[in-house]
Amino acid sequence: FWLPFLLTSEHFGGEEGPIVTNTRSVRSNRVVRAMFWNTNLHVEHHLMPNVPSSKVPRLHPLVRDHAVVHSGYFAFHRHGLATVRQRQGLIADRGDCRQ
Repeated sequence: FWLPFLLTSEHFGGEEGPIVTNTRSVRSNRVVRAMFWNTNLHVEHHLMPNVPSSKVPRLHPLVRDHAVVHSGYFAFHRHGLATVRQRQGLIADRGDCRQ
């Protein structure tokens, strides 16, 4: 039941265009990073798919200022719900991510 909670963040709400606008990265703890082979750093994975998953975190400093990076999975889901509600005209965006 928790797998969709993690995997939804990879492409939800992305814009048409380059990888840095249609893919998301999420900061996470060691346990989640190890269990999912650093796929929380999804922008980095798409930019350089041949890099072994154990080395992907080294790419993050090169990418983080040019990509959408959420501070965690709960922050991503707060932002995602706010985006859906905003599109429906219900609330304003809280800005829980850096773009």
